[in-house]
Amino acid sequence: MKKILSYTLATCLLAGVAIFAFSCRPDQPQEDNIPEGMIEARFYLGGAYADVPALANQKAGLSPKAEGITYRDKEPLPLPEGSTLWLIHEIGSVSGNGSYWSPYDTSWTAGTPKSYVVVSSEAGNALYPCQVDGNGNAIPGTIEPSLYLEPALYRFRAVSPARPWDDATNYGYRIDNGDTLLANDSRYTQTLPTVVNLSMSGTGNTGVQMIELNPLAYQTALIQFIICPGDGIHQLGLLPAGIELTGCQDIIPYDNGNYNWSALGNQGKGDTIVAYPGNKRGRISVHSCTYVQQDSAIENFNFSGERIELPAGSLIANTYILPTDARSNSLIASFNIQMNGIPTYNTLYINRKIFRAGRSYHYIGRVSIEDGVTVFSWQNVQWNTDVEI
Repeated sequence: MKKILSYTLATCLLAGVAIFAFSCRPDQPQEDNIPEGMIEARFYLGGAYADVPALANQKAGLSPKAEGITYRDKEPLPLPEGSTLWLIHEIGSVSGNGSYWSPYDTSWTAGTPKSYVVVSSEAGNALYPCQVDGNGNAIPGTIEPSLYLEPALYRFRAVSPARPWDDATNYGYRIDNGDTLLANDSRYTQTLPTVVNLSMSGTGNTGVQMIELNPLAYQTALIQFIICPGDGIHQLGLLPAGIELTGCQDIIPYDNGNYNWSALGNQGKGDTIVAYPGNKRGRISVHSCTYVQQDSAIENFNFSGERIELPAGSLIANTYILPTDARSNSLIASFNIQMNGIPTYNTLYINRKIFRAGRSYHYIGRVSIEDGVTVFSWQNVQWNTDVEI
């Protein structure tokens, strides 16, 4: 996050009053004093999805739901231990006879977000209450209260990392190019907020209810460039200027005051961040990369069955951008690299694409020397492959 404004969490809930008693980190004993009539909610996270698989007949401009894209063929990955997240609970008010619920007859009122840290366990990502600093990192040695709730219908949303909100009222962030954010996402069935009916019977008379939260999805788009050495090339590297991307969405004209993304803003009606056309002010530079240490390959590239060879020394660079509509205005990638120790420059124009949140876009090229001339060949331009974020 480029700019972070600190704030103090409110101490009262808007509805469904919650009582907090001290809980502890995994290495400390659990508090047994559950207030009468309350339920202690403990949480596990189902992980996070790396990206969304694409259909072969994908068309630019369609929404993910219209394209029929889901995470059904993907497995969520666990979050790294020590990751932090905000957990927002919303209490539901069901209209009608109350014998069932649906998103259409239930109104939700959000309570105060609570910060948690991810701890690896046999069951997956266990979540423990924690305090976080101004960068969204867990503060070691801190003990935070557990979450105690009255029996009711609740909806839980998670956002990672647990950075201070840029807009505490709307649980909003000012997301810029280069930022990463994971959250529950109502565009996909697998990443919906988790709805649970907390009841005393559901605790097995222990007063504790274990809740597994649905996996999270990325809220920005990943772009990955892979440059492979071809004939006559024995060394590749990035110059200090790195890779420059221009033509991304510019945060300035389109943000909503202090934020352009809200944890409560995605209700299944559209993209979490709208993909507006980019301009020359929307830019990001990539100054680091990784290198393929030995000859390898990407199997089943873009789910097409194609095998892509990656020679040793290939350069891989990743960055995240705001969702961007590049159907008319090109996204321009300028490469400043060393080739056999000699500075080399190349430009790639990317258009007729919409870069969407939670999607990954992969561009594989090859550089070689032919008759003394440097040649860049972007022979594989694919997106939403099975390369993990």
